[in-house]
Amino acid sequence: MSGIRRAAALAVAVGGGAFLGAAPATASVSPGYIVEHDVKGETTLAAPAATAPLTGKLYDKVDLMTGVHTYTLALDETKLSFRWNGDEPASARLQFATAGPETGPVGKPGVRMTLAVPDVAVGGASVGGGPDCATAPFSVAFTTAGSSASGPYHARFTLPPLTGCGKRTDEISAALTGPGNTMDLTVAN
Repeated sequence: MSGIRRAAALAVAVGGGAFLGAAPATASVSPGYIVEHDVKGETTLAAPAATAPLTGKLYDKVDLMTGVHTYTLALDETKLSFRWNGDEPASARLQFATAGPETGPVGKPGVRMTLAVPDVAVGGASVGGGPDCATAPFSVAFTTAGSSASGPYHARFTLPPLTGCGKRTDEISAALTGPGNTMDLTVAN
């Protein structure tokens, strides 16, 4: 199968068939492919000094004409356990979402992400969060110390303030966001 057919077939499989119906007759498809990787690891948020496990997928779209890699990271929801104001047990549901793919050299994925926080509980009682509780987009640029494509990959990033989290938005944002956060991932396949 030619590179153009492979890319078109992949676009149909990924886009549910909308690709062929939406493309004008004069559209050209750059030959390429998408590689899907399982990832696992952890993120550490500096403000609460707490770590949460991460699992998900890393998609590496390779344009064979230009050699450009475009990365998208799709992480599963995770739960962060921490201490509210340093002493009360608390938890937050975290949803890292890709805010748009970013291009980069092979083996050095970068992504734009947002963080949504659907719920924050202190002592087992919900204190905020919700469907609108989220950060603005931020960049996560991974580096690796080795030459292995499986990583490990490490990134440091700053979380912008949360908005839309209810009456305690400022407290929730102060408890979870700011500079000095890390994300460590290993590619499983």
